[in-house]
Amino acid sequence: MITNYSWHMKNNNIVGMFVLIVSSTIMIYDPWFFGVGRGVVIIGSIFTLISFASGRFFIRKEEVKLLLLLMLFTGYSLLPAIYNYTLDTSVFFMYFKMCIYYILCFGFVRCFLKKEKLLFVLKGSVVIQCVFILLCLISSDVRNFIFSVHTVEDRFLISEQAYRLYFLSSSSFFQLSLFFGFLFHFMVALYKENKVGLLILILIFVCGAFSGRVFFLFAVISVIFYGINIRYVPLYSVIAFVLIFFAIKFSDNIFIRHALEPLINYINTGEFMTASSDKLVEKMLFIPDFSALVVGDGVYYNDDGSYYMHTDSGIIRQFLYGGGGYFISCMALTWYLLTKVSKNWLEKNKKFTLSTMIIFLIGNIKADVLMYPGIMINLIFILIFASGDNNDKSVYRILK
Repeated sequence: MITNYSWHMKNNNIVGMFVLIVSSTIMIYDPWFFGVGRGVVIIGSIFTLISFASGRFFIRKEEVKLLLLLMLFTGYSLLPAIYNYTLDTSVFFMYFKMCIYYILCFGFVRCFLKKEKLLFVLKGSVVIQCVFILLCLISSDVRNFIFSVHTVEDRFLISEQAYRLYFLSSSSFFQLSLFFGFLFHFMVALYKENKVGLLILILIFVCGAFSGRVFFLFAVISVIFYGINIRYVPLYSVIAFVLIFFAIKFSDNIFIRHALEPLINYINTGEFMTASSDKLVEKMLFIPDFSALVVGDGVYYNDDGSYYMHTDSGIIRQFLYGGGGYFISCMALTWYLLTKVSKNWLEKNKKFTLSTMIIFLIGNIKADVLMYPGIMINLIFILIFASGDNNDKSVYRILK
């Protein structure tokens, strides 16, 4: 009887932990389920209700201050539209949605007993994404399901970029590369302090490689700040050899040509250029006029839903909408959030804050990064809320 009871409890633990990891994956990566609802809203609401029911929805002064700061920033984002008489409310509602996500992320994190458990489900979510990548490579049914949780145009599903959608997430392309770039950088910082193992870095690197080419740039910056060490040279050499081998041997494959385009171009022409970077430099990077630099034009979207002035560059969009003041406020608030993350998780927190900000500023040249309400900002909120001193029941215990 005792043996059967122990076996039953062990299996309940495994099932409960599996449910926790899967639900956390949906929360963090925010898939769009057949047009019915977003993962962060569905799971975030459930976790928030559970945290209420278990008496864990307590809030500290710092968390109230941060919410008030975000609300103030949201209100401030209306000023460029009011000043310029455009009444473009798209940016305001973008940040209003971010404030709602802030509350849902707060309720989600309150369901965890320790930071270690949150870190465990973060690593588990990466494993799940790797499994989906593998299944997408071998099963058209899984690919069709995964494509259904994205919101991209159908033309991308049959393009050379389709492999970048092999994730259980509504996010895709640059924003997903940014997410994995930030997660990789964060885990590298933890690895340097002996808080995680090497395997999770490898798995995140695999996900990042599938998410897009810009991930490699973010990974290189991480290595520059954290990984310059003679003992890692053999590992870097193996990675470099594998990438060069694929670039030379399989350059005719449309997926590999797209993924390794900078390396293939360098081998053939001596330049690390890509079609997207050429387009960005030639058509989307420009200096706005003086009034836009100072106060902006108060427009973020055109009437047809396209971006104002048809630029993909995050920094140009921010200047065009609200001028230098708006850009500086986005940068300052992003820096503040990163300091919260680094102080909560890392001993050498200033190094992480500075290096991450460099990654974000470089990424912001290409697309929206600073204070953009994507899945990365949700992850930042989650990492800020995580605490190691909670003593109430966790979701895992409730699910048992």
